[in-house]
Amino acid sequence: QLLELPWRGRGPLLRGVDLCGFSDSEGRDSDFLGEMVRCLKEEVGQVHCFLLLLNSQEARVGRHIKDMLLALRSVFGDGLLRHVLLGFTRWDY
Repeated sequence: QLLELPWRGRGPLLRGVDLCGFSDSEGRDSDFLGEMVRCLKEEVGQVHCFLLLLNSQEARVGRHIKDMLLALRSVFGDGLLRHVLLGFTRWDY
């Protein structure tokens, strides 16, 4: 899913792409990776960072997150992690 919004409601346009679909129950990660690369090249064009959202209520990073990062690294190269931002959801204040 592609979403475009102005930064803080009035600044430059930011584009976000929801890359849901990794580690699905039917094992379609390789199909998903191909579609993701096509979408990023043809529809997005340029990626400045990847925002990885983690559930703060889960004590450990699951195997599916590790597999996703390895798959992304196989596509985007070893420098990928310099462009990953971590965000945490379900954070109690």
